[in-house]
Amino acid sequence: MRKQLGLGSAVGALMGVRCWSGNRTLHIVSTFPDLATFILLVMLLGAALWFERRQRPVFDRAAAMQAALTIAAAAGVIFGVAVVLLGTRLLTDPSFVLLASGFLTALGTSVVCGALLALASTKRRLTRAD
Repeated sequence: MRKQLGLGSAVGALMGVRCWSGNRTLHIVSTFPDLATFILLVMLLGAALWFERRQRPVFDRAAAMQAALTIAAAAGVIFGVAVVLLGTRLLTDPSFVLLASGFLTALGTSVVCGALLALASTKRRLTRAD
């Protein structure tokens, strides 16, 4: 569990750095400033799940979903906090609703992508075993 949280935190920190570097215009904050940011999220979550999968000899669908959701939730929280900090820095008068929207977008996107990656990786393995 600690390793999964560490992997998720690293993914979230990298996504936060990418989000900060992509938002260069004052008074505009975007969770995903370009398509490369979203693609990077999917690639980093996939790599973290692949790394976690290699550490365990038995990795069924339930374990894959638990690992993916733990990693993705940790990444989403760190990424969301980075978006909120960016909003408070770039906006002159940030509203709570706007900051909460950015946080929930980062968290929700991370969790949904992590769950879909877990389902896709276990489906492939289950069809080969049948």
